[in-house]
Amino acid sequence: MQLNALCSFHSSFRRVILQSRVLSVARFTCLRHLKTNISDKGICYSILDAGVAETVMKLVWENQINKSSTLIISNQGKNPHITNAALKVGFPDIILTEKNSDVLKGHLKIAQKFPACRVKGRVLNLFDWTFTNLLTEENLQQEMNTLGQFEQNPWSDDPPLTVFGIVTPGTVVGQNLFKYLTNQLVTFGSLYTKGSVDWFLFINPMNYQALVKGKLQHHFKTYRPQPIMVNILYDWKVLLKLPAVSFWPPLYDVKFKKEEVKYGSTVIRKNEIYLVQFTPKASLFQEHLLEVRDINACFMFLEQLLANKSRRLIPRIEQMVPGSGIELIKMGYTMVTLVADLKSPEEMVHLFKAIRNLPEFQASPLETLVLHGKEEYPQAEDGVLEGH
Repeated sequence: MQLNALCSFHSSFRRVILQSRVLSVARFTCLRHLKTNISDKGICYSILDAGVAETVMKLVWENQINKSSTLIISNQGKNPHITNAALKVGFPDIILTEKNSDVLKGHLKIAQKFPACRVKGRVLNLFDWTFTNLLTEENLQQEMNTLGQFEQNPWSDDPPLTVFGIVTPGTVVGQNLFKYLTNQLVTFGSLYTKGSVDWFLFINPMNYQALVKGKLQHHFKTYRPQPIMVNILYDWKVLLKLPAVSFWPPLYDVKFKKEEVKYGSTVIRKNEIYLVQFTPKASLFQEHLLEVRDINACFMFLEQLLANKSRRLIPRIEQMVPGSGIELIKMGYTMVTLVADLKSPEEMVHLFKAIRNLPEFQASPLETLVLHGKEEYPQAEDGVLEGH
């Protein structure tokens, strides 16, 4: 019996060793493949299946506003499926941006098989334009060289640029997607110097949840300024949902704790990634929404107002624009109305426009903040009006 037990133990031990070796080989293979998508600036996520990539590019083609616009494909990594799909679908003008010059050369070789398409390449991380240090001469020159090849269109025309990208989780842009979208549009920076931009971005469940919350009225207490501003400035829609394992490396959102959450008929799942189209609203610069000069002021207004949603509305706005309280009372607000009682982004815009048109807005602390980035609020006596 001891011999049988010893043989059984030896057999089990060998199985454990073999399984461990198999796992080690698999782990090594996984890391080796992962390394091919890692550049000096992080991981590039790729779509694994060629058929899925073609479906994605067909959706971009069918939904883009301007069929003759330039398509910019941002950092797809070594996997060529998106490049192939875009060429097969028939985009007439394509610019490939990659952080790795060797990877970019590989994609450009593929493009040579499609002479009908105009394809250019740039060694560039598209999403670095807002968040990296553009004060260096090298980065500024790189941006100028890239933007110089695009034609400038009036804002009344169709978007001259269509951008496709996978927003990498854990990066600065991944964590601040809405700040990226609003800041570029508000400041008319980077791509927006050439006109409107049609974005097609794969985003994670966390960002999608914030986007949905920024649109639904009954979630106003959980609003943050950035999602509100995106809903004010952009029309957006979900075009496709893909499992996280459709990408390499898998695009799991580790910060999204629940398996799924529901907001009305909208279901957001932990293991899904969402292709969302963001387009600046056609009515953005018409008189009934916002004028160009007011976009940044509106954003500052929202950021200040929503810093504490439990505050009373009239005293808080009086702090930003002294003398505005009477106008707010005429609009139907009372001294017990809280910031959290506001019901929608549209109401926020209506409120801002009413304040913006008052004579008291001139030289107010809010205007000082807009012009100089510095707050000059009076000190509060009751603890309600304290500045930040």
